[in-house]
Amino acid sequence: TLQPQASLTVIDQSTGEVKAIVGGRGDKTASKTLNRATDTTRQPGSTFKILAAYSAALDAGGLTLASVQDDAPYTYAGANGKSVNNYDRRYRGFTTLREAITDSINIVTVKTLAQAGVSLGWQYVQEYGFTTVDSRDMNEALALGGITQGVSNLELTAAYAAIANQGTYIKPKFYTKILDHDGNVLIDNTTPEISVIIPTYKSELYILDAVWSVLNQTFQDFEIVLVNEAESDDHTIELVQLFSDRRIRVIQNKKRLGLAESLNIGICAARGKYIARMDADDLCKIDRFQLQWDYLEKHADVDVLGSAIEVVSKGEKTKLSFPQLHSTICAHLLFHLVIAHSTVMFRKSAFLKYDLHYNSEAFGEDYELWTRAMEYLTFHNLKNKLVEYRLHSSNITVQKKYDLSCETSKIMTKMLKRDFEIVVPKEYMKYWNSWVNYYEKCDENTYDKVMDIERNLLLCIWKRNSVLHKYDSESLKSALMYRWDWVNGIISKERIL
Repeated sequence: TLQPQASLTVIDQSTGEVKAIVGGRGDKTASKTLNRATDTTRQPGSTFKILAAYSAALDAGGLTLASVQDDAPYTYAGANGKSVNNYDRRYRGFTTLREAITDSINIVTVKTLAQAGVSLGWQYVQEYGFTTVDSRDMNEALALGGITQGVSNLELTAAYAAIANQGTYIKPKFYTKILDHDGNVLIDNTTPEISVIIPTYKSELYILDAVWSVLNQTFQDFEIVLVNEAESDDHTIELVQLFSDRRIRVIQNKKRLGLAESLNIGICAARGKYIARMDADDLCKIDRFQLQWDYLEKHADVDVLGSAIEVVSKGEKTKLSFPQLHSTICAHLLFHLVIAHSTVMFRKSAFLKYDLHYNSEAFGEDYELWTRAMEYLTFHNLKNKLVEYRLHSSNITVQKKYDLSCETSKIMTKMLKRDFEIVVPKEYMKYWNSWVNYYEKCDENTYDKVMDIERNLLLCIWKRNSVLHKYDSESLKSALMYRWDWVNGIISKERIL
């Protein structure tokens, strides 16, 4: 007597590891028989509603769970459109997406996909890792799982695992390592603890030293994700390939994207629990990863961890330190950057949770990011100098200083408006930055005028904070004093970050 069959897949969404898989019911009587979890495809039906329609519409289609569709008679788009029916043949009228998901309402689901865009839904299905869905399925029936070839249990489980993993898809893994009889690793399929992201653009002068400083770390459980910019036509990649280290992955941009987008690509490709930033012309101290990994493992409340740096310029070395505590870092971010970008190690999960990414329109992409992230994440700086920062003509030009001064002025102004409802006078915007001290170039009359504006702004910040309690008072006092000293030339105007 024929018996019904079934298959089952269990995946750890955070690692992609397949923990259990059942290819069919009954006793195992032979080897290499049909595995229904991996080798058989079935129409996914309503399980596709979330994947093809709702996740796309809610994430990128401009809709929310409170958005409303009219549950009324509807036919599929096209000359031969057929009627869409609900399972109970009833119509409910205006229905929220939340209700439609709860009650599995077909018509609302199809209308949602149509509004968000069938091409968008099809794109999301592709990004969920389905290999049996093709262009023939790019129609409204996709919302209800009406596809040509069906999907496998394994790929359907992996797609839902991506939702449970804050939207990050991880390809299913069936093994971690393959060893030879001597215990040598032939294939390593494990997930590294740290992903080191190194963006490069014509970096041949420094890249060998930079990569070697990473490979020479005392902490060795990492991968390097090197994102090479388009039109980087020197020997950077050839030099990196000399290392012949399987932990190095190279991503080649096909068009010019800029630093911010290259970093976003690196974050998306990273497999590690932690992401470490590294510039192609800097050097890591040998114990950098060990110290940062130890700290983050012991302090689950810290999301972003930086450190002091050692600045190397014309053969001279100078230590540059930053505030260590979160409250002080946040207060100082009102006025200047106090997190050295190339020292940062952060939790990838925290960035994904709050949908944080680098803004490609920002010239000072790191400062802009941290001033947004401070609303959600916890910062800390180690007092150790963990990175050697090379100061040279190509990374700190006069034009770059000017551009950064304009950018920081906008960011600082935006923060005052956001946190204190304080508006910086338009005529003062030039001076309200942390890169170029224009006070030193003022005539006497202008100097007195702009100093009055500066003094009033700082006093206003202090008074507003005493009411709103946005920042710790001692931390804010420290930041205000730093700003006042910088304006008066007591602290060097040279900014290197």
